Amino acid sequence: MVFIGIDWGTSSARAYAFDRQGEILATASDLPEQAMGVQTLRQRLGREPTSNDFGAALETLLGALSGSVSARHVPILACGMIGSKQGLVDAGYSPCPTSPASLATHLVQAQCGPFNLWIAPGLRMPSFTGVLPDFMRGEETQVLGAQVDGLFVLPGSHSKWIDVNQGLITQFETHFSGELFAVLKEHSILGRLFAAPSSEPASHGIPQPVFTHEQSEAFLRGIDTAKKHPQNLLQHLFSTRALGLAGQLTAAGGESFLSGLLIGHEVCAALSSRGNITEVHLVGSPQLCERYTQALERFSIKAHTLGNTSALGLWRLGCAAKLI
Repeated sequence: MVFIGIDWGTSSARAYAFDRQGEILATASDLPEQAMGVQTLRQRLGREPTSNDFGAALETLLGALSGSVSARHVPILACGMIGSKQGLVDAGYSPCPTSPASLATHLVQAQCGPFNLWIAPGLRMPSFTGVLPDFMRGEETQVLGAQVDGLFVLPGSHSKWIDVNQGLITQFETHFSGELFAVLKEHSILGRLFAAPSSEPASHGIPQPVFTHEQSEAFLRGIDTAKKHPQNLLQHLFSTRALGLAGQLTAAGGESFLSGLLIGHEVCAALSSRGNITEVHLVGSPQLCERYTQALERFSIKAHTLGNTSALGLWRLGCAAKLI
């Protein structure tokens, strides 16, 4: 073992041990009762975590990763929310466009309990006249680990659409779809109308894959509604309630229709600023990627779902920073 990479996010963390050739020797994830994600650690402790708290969590994770082999003197690189203002230290944001080599020049060192930790920065889109700024943290490592060019979509609470050209992240944008779905479902009149218990546990604010014919039809109807009139999001949101009142959507169907609406409008908005797109790369949970694959098919776009790309992204960043 010559290098350790950690994808340290909001809710959880996952570590990878590498040999000198970049092969993964072992992986380890935190357990629910020992959650070390930046937000879940705070919730578990009931206070703001200190460097020693993060260090104790890291020691537990590395113990599960390396067993009896000490990780004290192995370079450790982490990406994700551990480098945010709520994490161990604010690693800031590197400007876009970027590559592993340019990101490597912005790594930040921090003491994490007994460990010396290298932390990757996030990525920011520079502000131009008439253009709003944008930020991401962690997703850039996943995309750079894919080692292919094209348009990437990382669905979630804050979905990312990321353009990669010749190994460079050239631009990206964030869509609030997942969190908006959760807010509307839990805190709006739409949620009160479609509040029947569902067998579909939410994932990042978007339901799990469609299981029934009724839900599938409602989801696709939401996609097609957004596609036909992409400028009418606010009207479409109320139509979710109106269709329920008219008896055209059940509680389960209404939830899927709302999901389809939001994802459909997200796709419309993302495509409006780009040329002719025929394929995209999806990175994320299988459940969310399945939803987006269905949505993209309605726009005649082929989606390629990739596996875990974080590990290779961390390895490439570590090599660029000469930590290995």
